[in-house]
Amino acid sequence: VWGSLETSPGYVAMAGLLERLFGDAPARALRMPFNLGDVAELRRLLDAAGIPEAHIVTHPGEARFPSLEAWVFTEIKGWVLAGKLADGQYAELLREAQVDLAPFVTAEGEVAFSAPAHIATAIRI
Repeated sequence: VWGSLETSPGYVAMAGLLERLFGDAPARALRMPFNLGDVAELRRLLDAAGIPEAHIVTHPGEARFPSLEAWVFTEIKGWVLAGKLADGQYAELLREAQVDLAPFVTAEGEVAFSAPAHIATAIRI
């Protein structure tokens, strides 16, 4: 599962931008995939599911996109927000992203930021 939202600064910024422009619902939708990011909560859920011996490792990761436009497209058209924003809203988001999300754009025009994930493993005996 993804790490907590706070450990992925690009998604923190994207959620903040969505909330500023369109309110809580789109921002909440973007935050949803990070809901199991708290290791203690993940451990509690695994224990409750009868998997008390699960081993949880956090792997550093990096989200990478070929461009800012590709990142916005992926998040809005191809993931949890697919079909949630009208074309005009998408265009507004893309315009605002040029400023708000610029810190995540490399000198080469690509996007990169930290995006860790937790991997839980267990052995069934």
